[in-house]
Amino acid sequence: MAQVVEHVGWGRKIGESFKGILVGLLLFFGSFVLLGWNELNTVRNYRTVSEGRKIVVEADAAAVDAAKDGKLIHVTGAAKTDETLKDGVFDVQVQAMRLVREVEMFQWEEKVETRTEKKLGGGEDRIKSYSYPKVWSSRWIDSSKFEGTERSAHVNPPSMQFESGVETAQKATLGAYRLHPGLVAQMTSEAPVEVRPGMAPESVRPQTREMPGGLYIGADPAKPAIGDMKVVFTQTPPGDVSVLARQGGGGLEAYLSAKTGKSIHMLLDGIVPAEEMFTVMKQRAAMLAWILRFVGFLLMFIGLAALFRPLAVLADVVPMFGTIVGYGTGLVAGILAASFTLITIAVCWFAVRPLVSIPLLVLAVVLLLKFRKPKAAAA
Repeated sequence: MAQVVEHVGWGRKIGESFKGILVGLLLFFGSFVLLGWNELNTVRNYRTVSEGRKIVVEADAAAVDAAKDGKLIHVTGAAKTDETLKDGVFDVQVQAMRLVREVEMFQWEEKVETRTEKKLGGGEDRIKSYSYPKVWSSRWIDSSKFEGTERSAHVNPPSMQFESGVETAQKATLGAYRLHPGLVAQMTSEAPVEVRPGMAPESVRPQTREMPGGLYIGADPAKPAIGDMKVVFTQTPPGDVSVLARQGGGGLEAYLSAKTGKSIHMLLDGIVPAEEMFTVMKQRAAMLAWILRFVGFLLMFIGLAALFRPLAVLADVVPMFGTIVGYGTGLVAGILAASFTLITIAVCWFAVRPLVSIPLLVLAVVLLLKFRKPKAAAA
């Protein structure tokens, strides 16, 4: 493991911290934009699900009822296709809904671990440790961007000769309905595709051998070398599905809500009741909302921490004082970020669910009051 030590003086640290204020402001105000958009989008998703539950009608896959054109329908049945899907590189052909090629290459990966050692007077040593594990990766790792002193001894191929890809049936049906490729892409069932070395391109065929579930391109699967590849094919076979979509001219199109502007175009594997599909839709929207809430909170916390950073740097003249101030400003940034996040969420939901909004506002106020108490006591 190679190490690089860089000494950074107190003056440079102060300059970096003040430059970070601009970044902190961008992250702080940007987090409000993200949180506000996320909550308004979540409200629209909530209303779209509620609307869909009220207006959806059941349809029989055996025949298209013209009277239901333009309506949101729930239809179940067997998804099928007569189309033969062909891989664009390997000589693989299957009659299936989807054909997936997954490729991984054995490569060097640079890992960097950074730690700092504070020095009396405000400076610090930044110590970077570089290691180079070998990994199987589905993406190409550009070794020319490695930074360590040993980068010249860890060189990956200039590109991935083959990449992952998906072929989707363009002519699929659900009973009497045409099944849009966007719905076919939502099918999740998988089955292996048997492949042989003779199906590989001629340029790599001599180095290709079978492995469990796919092909290995390289000298010895037991001793992989940099640049070796694994190629696995899977297919989505025909099967029972359930769809929520707009009926249009014998096809299943996206239903666009005039009230929210959100669309419903959903497929689940198996025979699933409409109510259960709406529940899944609501759960997915909630999961995305919580992920973005956490991201918004994190951006706000980082932004506030950057704004307070100069205080800790100024106190770093005595390392112990700088550490104490750093912990204190981090705590303040966390409390403020949590409070502002809760307030933003509550304001966006107030018109839709005031019974949820009000407790969030109360919790935010409690956090802010607890944050102010130490100041009052100090005064």
